[in-house]
Formats: sequence, C-alpha cells, structure tokens
Amino acid sequence: MAAASMEMNEARPADGPLTTGSLIQVTVGLLVVVLTIFGLAWFVRRYGRFQSSANGALKVVGGLSVGPRERVVLLQIKDRQLLVGVAPGRVQMLHELEGRVTPAEVEAPGAARPAKPLFATLLKRERP
Repeated sequence: MAAASMEMNEARPADGPLTTGSLIQVTVGLLVVVLTIFGLAWFVRRYGRFQSSANGALKVVGGLSVGPRERVVLLQIKDRQLLVGVAPGRVQMLHELEGRVTPAEVEAPGAARPAKPLFATLLKRERP
C-alpha cells in the first residue's frame, strides 16, 4: 500500500497548476490585457473626446481650475459664449460674454508676469 501511494505522489507534480504551459498562458493573457489598455489610452488621446448629439453646436472653448473640485469653463453655443462655474453637484452660469473669445486670444496664466530667474541662478548670485 505504501508503494501505491508513492506512485501517486510522483505523478502529481506533472498535473499541478504551475506547469510551464500554464505560466506561458497567464503571461500572454496579461500581456494582451496590458496592450489593450495602452491601445485604448492612445486611441482616446489621439481622437479626443467624443461629440454628443449636439452636432458641434456646443463646444468647450477653455477652462480653468479655481479649486480642488471647482472649475470655470467657457462654453460656445452657436453664436453665444457663456462663462459657467462647475462644482460637484452644481453648474451655474456666471456671465454671458458680449464678443467672441477664441483660445488664441486668451493669454496663458503666466504670460503677463515677467519671467522669474531660476532657483539655481539665484543661488549663484548670492555666493561671494
């Protein structure tokens, strides 16, 4: 009886869950999933956001974060432009603009200020 149980134990490792074939199968499956995620991320970044049923009548011209969860967004709706405040659970119109503003006309946030010297150059100036 002891000899029979030893024969059964010798045959088990070949049928175990960690065979070379199963490791290759898991590795290939994981590689396919990771490549799919990267492919979808590239597709979304390349083609941007999808338009809804507004047929291009509603467009986000620009936006600015004013807090951790609050934003100010400029919307273009046909020939009108609306400045909208967006917060969790609330969207409120702040102002309707008279003329049309394009993104090229809006200055970058740091463009009006003079350029600050780098920290390394400030340190070099301070040394005798």
